[in-house]
Amino acid sequence: MAQAEKDQQTQLLKEILDELKDLRESFETFSNGGFPIQRMVPDTQTLAAISMVAALLNRDAPLSAADITGRINAAMTLATSVLQVVDQYQQSTQPQNLERIAARTTGEEAH
Repeated sequence: MAQAEKDQQTQLLKEILDELKDLRESFETFSNGGFPIQRMVPDTQTLAAISMVAALLNRDAPLSAADITGRINAAMTLATSVLQVVDQYQQSTQPQNLERIAARTTGEEAH
């Protein structure tokens, strides 16, 4: 009897695993106009590039197609560069911030 219950639970878990695999595959292969869903959700770099594109495009009007293309390309490069600088700054200040947090925690424990 106990073995039959174990077999039944094992079978149910296998079915759940199969369903999860199917769900994961559906998410990975989902496409909207050829773009995987992962590409549809903007990351930080994409948001930075979009912001810079908007700023560069709104500087002068009207713009030719070549101007627009050049500014979009420039914005992508600028976004990458700005994010690298921000990441470097955060990495350089992180040890100091951790030390400050540790000092506060130690100071609170002493009181």
